[in-house]
Amino acid sequence: MRIAFLLSCLGFGLLLGCDDGVLTPLDQADAPNLAVDAGDGIDAAPLVCDPPGALPAPGDGHHNPGQPCMACHGTPQGSVAAFTVAGTVYTDLAGSAPMAQATVHLVDGSGREVTVVSAINGNFWSTAPVTYPVRTFASRCPDAAPMLAEVAASGASCNTCHGGGNRIHLP
Repeated sequence: MRIAFLLSCLGFGLLLGCDDGVLTPLDQADAPNLAVDAGDGIDAAPLVCDPPGALPAPGDGHHNPGQPCMACHGTPQGSVAAFTVAGTVYTDLAGSAPMAQATVHLVDGSGREVTVVSAINGNFWSTAPVTYPVRTFASRCPDAAPMLAEVAASGASCNTCHGGGNRIHLP
């Protein structure tokens, strides 16, 4: 798998896009003005900076931060619905520490936005239906960073691509 390293807009962090058929790279020229356009030709709002605690966090995140969530949560688990997207947010690219209360914005192929907040262990997940491909960005004031690639349905387990040394992170 080839990993493409792209600098984020606003000078925050390093963004990654897997080039293994899961993600579609975007034009790097779009980075300074990326607003997570759903591809419908409608101008999207600019990236926002979400303050910690703006939305309720889902508690401790339970278990297995950094692991491919869909390996277990890709199908319903008893009374729990299957996740449609899941991953872990960290404070740096190496994944040294989890980032709690980061807001992850998912704009699906139909233009609908799903917003989730990372738990104490950095895990985030959603059971809301999404139409792929999905554009996404993470935010926690003072930082906001877009992923410069679209996520296909096969990339819904974010940690599969964002493994050791290539973690989802802010800043």
